[in-house]
Amino acid sequence: MFIDRQKELITLQEFWDSDSAELCIVYGRRGIGKTTLLYEFSRDKKTVFLVIPEGEWKTISQSIVKQLGEKEFVKFDSFEHFLEYVLSKSSQKTLVVLDEFQRISAALPGATSILQYFWDLKFSKSKIKLVLSGSSIGMMKKETIFYGAPLYGRSSKIIHLKPFDYLNFREFFQKHGITDEHKILMFYSIFGGTPSHLKFIHPQHSLEENLKKILTPEHYLVHEPIYILAQETRAVNRYLAILLAIANGKQTPNDIANSVGIKTTTLPPYLKTLEELDFIQQKMPYGALRNKTKLSRYVISDPYIIFWSKYIYQYMHLIESNRCADLVKIILNDLSNHIGPIFEETTRSIIFTIDLFKNVSNFGHYWDRRGNEIDVVVETKDTLWLGEIKYGQISKEDVAKLIGKINLIDAQKKKIALFFVTGRKMEKDYVYFGNYSVKIFSFDDLIQLAKTVS
Repeated sequence: MFIDRQKELITLQEFWDSDSAELCIVYGRRGIGKTTLLYEFSRDKKTVFLVIPEGEWKTISQSIVKQLGEKEFVKFDSFEHFLEYVLSKSSQKTLVVLDEFQRISAALPGATSILQYFWDLKFSKSKIKLVLSGSSIGMMKKETIFYGAPLYGRSSKIIHLKPFDYLNFREFFQKHGITDEHKILMFYSIFGGTPSHLKFIHPQHSLEENLKKILTPEHYLVHEPIYILAQETRAVNRYLAILLAIANGKQTPNDIANSVGIKTTTLPPYLKTLEELDFIQQKMPYGALRNKTKLSRYVISDPYIIFWSKYIYQYMHLIESNRCADLVKIILNDLSNHIGPIFEETTRSIIFTIDLFKNVSNFGHYWDRRGNEIDVVVETKDTLWLGEIKYGQISKEDVAKLIGKINLIDAQKKKIALFFVTGRKMEKDYVYFGNYSVKIFSFDDLIQLAKTVS
């Protein structure tokens, strides 16, 4: 089942449509859907599609020969020999995909420099559309993207493939005939937006049944975050400690460093790597300039990593002792607390995606040093919308509390309007409170609006 990726398909089509030879880099963490995307794109094109295995060059070359369907006596004794072969098969426009290209670089440290030589002198004059895809983000950047990399400046397109957002995730359930947004949100809060996780979901079964299937010592999802950190980093335990600190509410650099037991000045490289893996995000409050404030926060951006940190890692002893039923009870009893923050972040993302208030000039989440917080601030030409997001019902007390926060924002003589988003359906669209009109949306309302703009 292929879902979304329309933006990436458009980029790849632009890459294909030009008459000249071009190089495209596609990278993203394991399971994010790179191979699926490239297979979908290559369907109607003359293509040489090679998935590079782990191993030495001899193992890789033998696999390439088999994938090409060549006779056994054909051998690629060197990477240069293979590239000459590719060139000989590309008298007309040809899409050449080297999936998991970093494995060639690992087997042959000089491979990217060899490819640079071939690109500059031969491939660039051909009709080849070359795609290098890889799941080792650090190595792909080092070999193909960063300044000083052998292929630096030669790629016309660079695609960093990221996890699905909620609107993409729900397409999977829609295609299985499930339209209950509450159920879909529960599954999203656990499995997150990694496309490969969809194969572990049984949409027609209950959440409890799905949890029982993945919470076993042998299941891949129980170990996935550590597998990814082991592939991308050398200090797995340090990265894991930072990730868990953030998951447990340590969101500022000082708090994270103190929790882990390291100096704050040594933290940035670790945070940058976790951001590149799409595990965390740096957030700035509304009205602050990026990198110009000490109010920045780091949050877990992948719902599955939040779930894994809170329930799998913390309760690994229950999984390893095959007490899955006990852990499922713990999760289900705490589910509303788990979903709440994910619902808030998901809702913010949807509001931004569908351009709910039109002609938005600024958008964000406000907080300050005193602990004040406003879930959403949306600035249009003449109006400042202040919003509160709540998984449960909206009460008059919630409205009064938000009105009390109005003076936290410099309105600059703009009209102030209030809105709320609730996970529950509301009977009334509008209520009035004093001099303020208050717009109330349910989560279902936002989804319906999203359908009209998609």
